[in-house]
Amino acid sequence: MNYVPENLNRINKSLAEKKKQLDIFLIKLYSFQIARALNYMHNKKICHRDIKPQNILLDPQTNRIYICDFGSAKLLRREESNVSYICSRFYRAPELLLGNEYYTTSIDIWSFGCVVAELFKGKPLLRTENKDEQINKIMECLGGPKEEDLAVIIEKQAAHELAKSTKGIKGKNFAEILPTCPSEIVDLLSKILIYNPKKRLTAVEVMAHPAFDELRNKDNFSNEKYVMPNIFNFTQEEINGRRFNAELWKKIIPSWSDGYKNLTEVIAIKEKK
Repeated sequence: MNYVPENLNRINKSLAEKKKQLDIFLIKLYSFQIARALNYMHNKKICHRDIKPQNILLDPQTNRIYICDFGSAKLLRREESNVSYICSRFYRAPELLLGNEYYTTSIDIWSFGCVVAELFKGKPLLRTENKDEQINKIMECLGGPKEEDLAVIIEKQAAHELAKSTKGIKGKNFAEILPTCPSEIVDLLSKILIYNPKKRLTAVEVMAHPAFDELRNKDNFSNEKYVMPNIFNFTQEEINGRRFNAELWKKIIPSWSDGYKNLTEVIAIKEKK
């Protein structure tokens, strides 16, 4: 394996101790690459189940991101139960905390959102000592869950009782929680850190979000301020996922990039069929 000298946890913690924050452009660059890696895994129905800053390696010389530690990863099969006591607590999705054993790869997307928020906050967004505190911390952030959102996570009666008992809890806006976070990232987080896993953005939808439009600007690839890895060299295998959406991919891959040719070829093959 390549030697990769850093991880996001060490980088972020070091900056926080100096009361500094990672450059916003770099946060976007790293986040996009994490989403790309998740898309690759999720297309193969593989769920990492432990996305956190410690498991995201970084080469500062190239600004390339690598996801590591697949010790908790699993191929998820429909209607097959999975252990819910999984994923490091600060990054554990609500459905896991509530004991759901029939979750999807969207638990990785929740963890991804927690990682992005942490890069702005300088410390974990949802840091607690135990599972019950973790659920309460999530509600402090998002507000009390709606019954219809809980119904896709837990049994109907339990969903009704929990929604009823937490109805008065009001959440906060991510702009308030993360004052240095630009509005486009606030919008992204508001579509990721939500109770209902079916409503969370997929990895493809994350990459297509306007939060990453700055990366698609060709001028930034000749900007001497940043070392830019080739983040748009998508292969046909990556593009041609289980739920291919041409319009989304046109938003993701700029026409000037290496991957655009592969995109047009995939679209042409789809149209012939």
